[in-house]
Amino acid sequence: MQQNKITNKEKPSPTIIEVERVSPLAFFFRALRAGMTVEAAIVLPLCLFFLLNLSSAIEMIRIHNHLQLGMLESGNKAALYSCEFSSEGLSGLVASVYVCNGMADYVGDKKLNHSPLTNGKSSFRLWEDGTEDELDITVMYSVSPMFPMIGFRSFYLANRYCAHKWNGYNIAGTPVSEAVVYVAETGEVWHRIRECTYLQLSVRQVAASGIEGERNQQGLKYTSCAICAKGAVPLQLYIATEGNHYHYRRDCPGLKRTVYSITLEEANGHGYRKCSRCGG
Repeated sequence: MQQNKITNKEKPSPTIIEVERVSPLAFFFRALRAGMTVEAAIVLPLCLFFLLNLSSAIEMIRIHNHLQLGMLESGNKAALYSCEFSSEGLSGLVASVYVCNGMADYVGDKKLNHSPLTNGKSSFRLWEDGTEDELDITVMYSVSPMFPMIGFRSFYLANRYCAHKWNGYNIAGTPVSEAVVYVAETGEVWHRIRECTYLQLSVRQVAASGIEGERNQQGLKYTSCAICAKGAVPLQLYIATEGNHYHYRRDCPGLKRTVYSITLEEANGHGYRKCSRCGG
């Protein structure tokens, strides 16, 4: 019998299993791609939020400038035509309302209502501090960002207009008008210059706890001002030697002296004496 011999070449070879090597960095690459996605999801809304608020700030500056131009235009008209409204000129209240409406007309109600102004035109607050010869008008208004943030809420901006009321001019060859002097509402002397110190109130600051012991130039006690003495009493009050009231604020209209301009002939006819300081 023949025996089959199995040679080495015919022996079955062991099965070879190849394992694909995976780089350890692959894990980090996959994590990096996921991390970039999360970062983009966080940063992109913040960038958009920042850009929107930046555009809102730019719009606040733009509307502020437009309102200032409107105030300048309407204020010049009020100063020019003030002598046509009455014999005493355009009153401060009428001038303020006229200028305020002129600002709104210059910009347009539609733009104001879609602007950063908190309540549109209704957010205007007027403050008039002029004299019979001057216009001094301040308009304040509240503005708000498009998306309020912590520490960046609505705040106030202001526009101010100051000008001398037009009172005519001299034509060459015509006689010079009579001299104009200034008198206080309750004064007894006339002044050649409006800035005379006797036309300025002597305002000083006193402690609220000692107001009962203060007296004015007539020896009378001070009473509370009907304009600004509202709410909690501050630690410091303001009084004038020539006044009768104490005030919570230094800029209260009650601390402003009313001064009129009249001719020298009218002043002498009403018994006014010349000022010892500026009437020489």
